[in-house]
Amino acid sequence: MVDTRESRIQTLIETAESLSEEFPESALNSLRKFVEAVVIELVPDSEESGKNQVDSVHQMNNNFSRLKKILPTREYYYLGFIRDMGNYASHFQDDGVDPSEQDIGYCIYAAKEIFHWMYSKSPSNKDIEFIFEIHNEVSCQLCGSKIGEMCKKKSGELVAKNCEHTIRKRGYSAYKRNIQKDYSKTINECFHEMIDAMKIGDEGQISHDDIWKWFQENYPAFSKSSIYTHAMIMATNLKSRLHHKMSPNNDYDLLFAVGNNFRKYRSETDPKPITDV
Repeated sequence: MVDTRESRIQTLIETAESLSEEFPESALNSLRKFVEAVVIELVPDSEESGKNQVDSVHQMNNNFSRLKKILPTREYYYLGFIRDMGNYASHFQDDGVDPSEQDIGYCIYAAKEIFHWMYSKSPSNKDIEFIFEIHNEVSCQLCGSKIGEMCKKKSGELVAKNCEHTIRKRGYSAYKRNIQKDYSKTINECFHEMIDAMKIGDEGQISHDDIWKWFQENYPAFSKSSIYTHAMIMATNLKSRLHHKMSPNNDYDLLFAVGNNFRKYRSETDPKPITDV
């Protein structure tokens, strides 16, 4: 059974989503409560201290700042955006510019991302069938196409594959990110796993297509562009690796480029990895 507080927090998001089109202010008010509920859930003693604090606004701000040590950076800024937009909507705007539909939509998206981080209890996503087709995973809020239906143009004609409306593509991107967050490994670590799994030895070579196929079978939520970029970064003899940030905590010296293919890097006989032009 879902925890009572978890259920209430989820209800606040669902309420905001249902009110977003006709009653945007009410939607943002629901999300302001969502922010308060998140603070109470994540900050120790915040609920009790708030009851005895005369300046509740000051106390809320103090508790919110404590979240920076608890939430991942991305989720922390998401929560800040929701809070600021809710405060903006709750006051009279002299210029007459109220939060837009896009503002509210982004707040709802951000709230869902935070909720997923807080309560996701998914099993390993390697055991879950990944959905490769956008229209089979998310509906389209623009044209009203349901899951399993392709997007429609204004004329009623179906759009081509991979030409879905932008808002639907964003929803699918969020789906992929959620899957990625549940992977127990980074792309870097997956590359090391791949080399061990393929057993290519010291002489064997692999192509970009081989790498892409392995990731499709094992970690399909990672994008092709990210995988391609990491292959270039992990090739010790490519200067292009210097154009990308490499974490000092990761082992990037794994591959050696041979034409358009790759083999394992041999530390004993290969040139030292390129680290400076």
